[in-house]
Amino acid sequence: MERKRPISSQAGKKVGLNRLLVALAVLTGIAMAGQATVPAVECVEQNIGMIQVEKDTDAVPGRMNLQGYLTDDQGNPIHGVRSMCFKVYSGVSVQWEETRVCTVDAGLFSVSMGAVNPIPDSIFGPGEPRELELAAEGQTLSPRVEITSTGFAFRAGLVDRPFSPVIASSEIGEGAVTMSKINGTGAVTGYVIKWNGYGWQLMRDSAGGPPVGQAGGDLSGTYPNPTVAKLRGRTVSTTTPYTGDVLAYESSQWKPLELDGDVEGEIDDMEVVGLKGRAIENVTPYTNDMLVYKSSRWEIEEPGGDVDGPIDDLTVVGLQGRPVYNTYPSTGEVLTWYSSRWQPREPGGDIDGYIYDVDVVGLQGRSVSSNSPSTDDVLTWYSGRWTPRSPWLGTIADTRSYGRRRLHGVQSPEVWCEDFGSVSLADGTARVELDPIFLETVVINDDSPMYVYLQQTSGDPVLVVVDKGRTGFEVKGPARCNAGFDFRVAAKRAGFEDSRLERIREGE
Repeated sequence: MERKRPISSQAGKKVGLNRLLVALAVLTGIAMAGQATVPAVECVEQNIGMIQVEKDTDAVPGRMNLQGYLTDDQGNPIHGVRSMCFKVYSGVSVQWEETRVCTVDAGLFSVSMGAVNPIPDSIFGPGEPRELELAAEGQTLSPRVEITSTGFAFRAGLVDRPFSPVIASSEIGEGAVTMSKINGTGAVTGYVIKWNGYGWQLMRDSAGGPPVGQAGGDLSGTYPNPTVAKLRGRTVSTTTPYTGDVLAYESSQWKPLELDGDVEGEIDDMEVVGLKGRAIENVTPYTNDMLVYKSSRWEIEEPGGDVDGPIDDLTVVGLQGRPVYNTYPSTGEVLTWYSSRWQPREPGGDIDGYIYDVDVVGLQGRSVSSNSPSTDDVLTWYSGRWTPRSPWLGTIADTRSYGRRRLHGVQSPEVWCEDFGSVSLADGTARVELDPIFLETVVINDDSPMYVYLQQTSGDPVLVVVDKGRTGFEVKGPARCNAGFDFRVAAKRAGFEDSRLERIREGE
């Protein structure tokens, strides 16, 4: 057959192989498009490019035979020894590669890929297509060529695969498992595979008649007349039952027992004769009767006492044996003991409002102030009524080492307010202006003057004079004196300047 020349590229030569053209025919296991960077597949002959897969009787070999045809960029066949690198790709990932030195004769070469680095069968699993790439003398030919199947390789897809996970039942064809394929090791004449409740077991076939041989599981003895010795794995007693007995589980086995306790009679005609071990009176009940426990048994009685009417429509007519007046109550009324019965009446006296929202407005007929109490106030009789007031003049302080402690105020026949501070003389004088807030709580005038007390705290002892005003005071001492003093100021509280030991009348 006449060989056609490939179309060559215009790039320069490199070691005589700047543009190598690979021409591969349909391969056994590989089909290559057979062109480098230019369309040159027309040079392929019919008898070039065959791959042969080597095979032995034990395992699939890790090799594939490849034949190809190389030319330079002018279409001239290559001669001599060339270094070639073969790679199998999955997408952009190299799955296998091998470098070989091949002899090229008139452009033809033949190589058994995998002879140096065996090709693992795992790289041909499902997923992206697998492609073969060839590089000759370091120059990679493109494009890559997809590896496809040959006709007989399709058959390998049925068997050449892992068996984990196991073969699904839908994958086993009808009639595929024949008798000749079943291992007969351990088989016994007349026996079949049966489920014994825990696993599969060789057992005698019962087809054609009753089973024979030793019984098992919940049965004991031999076939065809075994004995039920257990129920769901729990032993059944061999005690002989009597008429009316029932099979009851006691301790660690099923045993026949006579009905007892709160029931009596046979199992198909039982009577309840007690409730939780306490006897029931055996009398005929009447409509609306109820079961009442008295002394040592349940007795049947008609409803009575504080209730009246049928058991499903009882009316309370008394409370602890005392009658309740039969009249309709009004909103807010409470049940009150009046004369000789409980009777609905409106709250009054020291309380006001509805019973669910009562206000206590008095104590034993004496009114209670509506003033809001403060913490720790007590109810004190003051000015003709009970009034919340503080029981002491003082407060509660938190100490670091001794917890909360009460502090008491100094009591006085008049209502005084005090303030404290310190002052130092400057060249013999010092001026103290009182806190303006303090001044608004007290009265300082000619009728109610303030009092100033000094105690020297620094410097040589000196005599000083205090000049008091309406908003403060001035301390005067010797010239060039810088002594220091603590002061205490007392003034009457505003609005109470005339209060002094007020008289408390009886009943106040």
